[in-house]
Amino acid sequence: MTGLETPTGWVPVERRLFGIDRRTLLPAVLVAAFAALAFWGVPALNAATDLDDPVRAGDVIQLSDSVTFAPAAGWNVEAGIRQGEAGPTGNPKTAQVVHNGVTFTVTADSFDGTPAELLEQIRDTNDAEHSDSALTIDGKSSTFTTTSGEHGVIAKFSASSGIGVLAAFVFDGVGVEVTAYGPTTIDAPTQADIIAMLESVRPLDAATEAGAA
Repeated sequence: MTGLETPTGWVPVERRLFGIDRRTLLPAVLVAAFAALAFWGVPALNAATDLDDPVRAGDVIQLSDSVTFAPAAGWNVEAGIRQGEAGPTGNPKTAQVVHNGVTFTVTADSFDGTPAELLEQIRDTNDAEHSDSALTIDGKSSTFTTTSGEHGVIAKFSASSGIGVLAAFVFDGVGVEVTAYGPTTIDAPTQADIIAMLESVRPLDAATEAGAA
């Protein structure tokens, strides 16, 4: 951060977790089955995984025909297809990138409701399907805004082997779930990557307009 002007509303590192102000996160919200996908469905030692599909600066991953996000350079693509590279079957609904033991997963599917309602539905699904899971309530959800002006909700969680955040968006009938999960100690550059990727999630029409600008 040396030499950079402190942004308005900046929260000191000691009060942040995955970029979220600890002061705004009060005990309440249990996050969800989608979060379980991130740490139950992926090998624990992501840091040791060879970079067989490394992200390069400027890469954009597209989910289905409705959502994109910009993965951080240097991460490894575990699932998903870059924009413009889809085959006959099109773009999948889920994408996942990993780095330094952290897994960042995005899923898009039909949903008629608000981001808060989507987060609630995820929580209810987790309660029903994983009542004995190791997920622990760490805080209630907070609202945030992406760089393209989209509004979402975000909550943090912990599990037996790490910590994470879950975010939910709804773009014109498409629900988007984002999970970042990793070890309890995450270096500042990796946290910055997570924040940037969260802020890059946008509907395809917004991404197209941004590229044309």
